[in-house]
Amino acid sequence: MKLYKKTIIFCFLLVSCMVFSQESIIVWGTKPLAWKHFQAKLSKHSKFDANSHLKIKSTYSVYQDLLKCRIVAEFNTKKSKIKTKGIASKLLLKHEQLHFDIAEYQARLFRKELASYQFKSKKTIGCEMRKLRKKYYKLSKKMQSEYDAETNHSINEVEQKKWNRKVKFKLERSIDFSSPNISLDLVYSK
Repeated sequence: MKLYKKTIIFCFLLVSCMVFSQESIIVWGTKPLAWKHFQAKLSKHSKFDANSHLKIKSTYSVYQDLLKCRIVAEFNTKKSKIKTKGIASKLLLKHEQLHFDIAEYQARLFRKELASYQFKSKKTIGCEMRKLRKKYYKLSKKMQSEYDAETNHSINEVEQKKWNRKVKFKLERSIDFSSPNISLDLVYSK
């Protein structure tokens, strides 16, 4: 009987942890960001008022010569920070949303490259996928830094508006790669 109770408790905790961890992730396009999604607190000594914790995540499976892949831009609510709720403004939230949009744009470029990518061999797919994910994560970080530098973290409203238009245009131009799910026939380089 004790083993049965322990098993039930273990299963409950496992499912609770899985549900809890899923609730802390927002996949781009499922909902717009809101201040309630910034659940961590920035130090009052931070020079920033908010910080979005973003990630480009890829998962894949291979069956014979078919690659099924999912590439998403993710926002982590538990790790995204705001200094104080009183500092929250619509302009600052829009600035943080654009960070998320930039991550999605880079995820789309990753999907685009993958659509015509030739792997070296079936054995190297895992290593090559990690390299591609890392490449687009770095490109995303670089673009994020340029964005913050040029907009002075949303303070420069003229530059902020330019970036709003620029990223909107890039997302529109990459609409063919907006689906996070990809299935491709594997082609290997010679």
